[in-house]
Amino acid sequence: MKRTPLIVGAIVLVTLLVVGLAYSIGSLQRTAVMTGVVVSSGEATVTAHDQLGASDTLLVDSVTAPDASWIVAYRVGMEGMPGALLGYAPIPAGTSRNVVIPIDTSIRLTPEAIISVNADRGVPGRFEFDMNRFEASTDKPYYVAGRAVQTTITVAFTENGDTFEFPPAQP
Repeated sequence: MKRTPLIVGAIVLVTLLVVGLAYSIGSLQRTAVMTGVVVSSGEATVTAHDQLGASDTLLVDSVTAPDASWIVAYRVGMEGMPGALLGYAPIPAGTSRNVVIPIDTSIRLTPEAIISVNADRGVPGRFEFDMNRFEASTDKPYYVAGRAVQTTITVAFTENGDTFEFPPAQP
C-alpha cells in the first residue's frame, strides 16, 4: 500500500517530463530558421525598380552572384514571404545588368513581387528549388547576415481605391 503513492508520483513525474520534452521539440520546430547558401556581404546582391504594368517579363537592374546562379521572381505570399513562382532566369558568376525574367502569364501578379538570387547547386542549368520543400531543394536562395538576398518591387498600382494588376484578370 505504501508503494502506491510512489508509483503514482513516478508516473506523474515521467508524464511531466515527456510532455515538457514534446513541448520543447515543438517550440524548436516552430522557430527553426530556413537558411540557404550563406555568402559574405557583396558576394550576392540584387537591385530592381518598380515595374507598374509588367505583363510577361520583369527586369532586374543588377544582380551579383558568386557562381552560376538563378534570378527568381515570386508573387508576394502570406506575411510578405515568397509565394507562387512567377519565373526565373539563369545568371553567370559576377555582376549582370538588365536581366530579363520571363514570367508565367497564367499567374496573376500581386501588387508586389519578390526578386531573389538562388544558387545553382544541383544539376547545372536546371532550376531545382521548391519553397514547400526548402530543405530538400538544391538551388536554395543566397543568404547574407541571416537574410535572403532579395528585393521587393511594386508591379501593380492603386488609383481611387482600385488596384490594377497585370496581367488583367480574365473574365
